[in-house]
Amino acid sequence: MKPESNLEKTLKGTFLQRVVGVSEFRVQFRLGTFLKFMIYHLLFFYFSIAANIPIVLIDSWQAVLNMAFWLNSKNKVFFFS
Repeated sequence: MKPESNLEKTLKGTFLQRVVGVSEFRVQFRLGTFLKFMIYHLLFFYFSIAANIPIVLIDSWQAVLNMAFWLNSKNKVFFFS
């Protein structure tokens, strides 16, 4: 293990300690949620746009839009200068 530089010590003592120690980087895997979205994707793969009907009935229209299962949800390319 290499020794820490003065800059690393200073940053760890101030800013980085607060950023890295945040619990938002810890993700809990939920099998039920995973299986639900996996089934949604398989439905869409096999039945295309018709899969939106059961997805809306089970979940919501927002879920269909978030997963880009709607006709006008193609990828858009933006260039920022």
